[in-house]
Amino acid sequence: PHVAANFLERGRNESLLINIMELFDDNLALLEKIYLNAIGYTIFDYEGDLLFKLMKVDPSFWDSFTNELAQLIEKSHHVSYESRIFNRAWSSENYINLIDIASDNLLGRNKYFYNTELELIFANTQETSDSIRERKRNWFFKKIEESIDSVEELKTIFSYITLVYKNERLDFYLRLVNDNKDIDVFKQIPLFSSFQSWSGSEIPLIDR
Repeated sequence: PHVAANFLERGRNESLLINIMELFDDNLALLEKIYLNAIGYTIFDYEGDLLFKLMKVDPSFWDSFTNELAQLIEKSHHVSYESRIFNRAWSSENYINLIDIASDNLLGRNKYFYNTELELIFANTQETSDSIRERKRNWFFKKIEESIDSVEELKTIFSYITLVYKNERLDFYLRLVNDNKDIDVFKQIPLFSSFQSWSGSEIPLIDR
């Protein structure tokens, strides 16, 4: 993995990235394998430039990348630069599809996920633009709408919402009761997070 990471680390500018892509033009699968082996060992694709070039040729590589990332988080509960890659995913035209895949792979693997996965996908910082913040909110609204007839799916979605949001949670509960007026459904939806903290996020996990 270290050899792979050191090799890919050379792609620090556009011309070198193009050279790497051309070098593996006849064997893109090998380059993808090298990329996946290098994840977690060094910062070699800080802004995701190579990743998104690979995805342009092979859109399914995002699924492979997020699956590999999920396995690494299970082992170390830690990520480094990958949050910048997810910021780029949120900025993409097909962000809904990318975030759907990422959430399935990172959050759907195990019922007892770690804070790291949610923070990686949904955390905002002072640098997060208003448009990206709105996209994140709209993604949750979309998930509520899609899951409106499934109590279990709604419980999962709102377990995420209680972790991600503090002051804006009311909007999501209002959307729920507007779309599903069954009081028995609402009673089963979590109102607070059972987690204690979200290190590094600007939003606490639970009201004090």
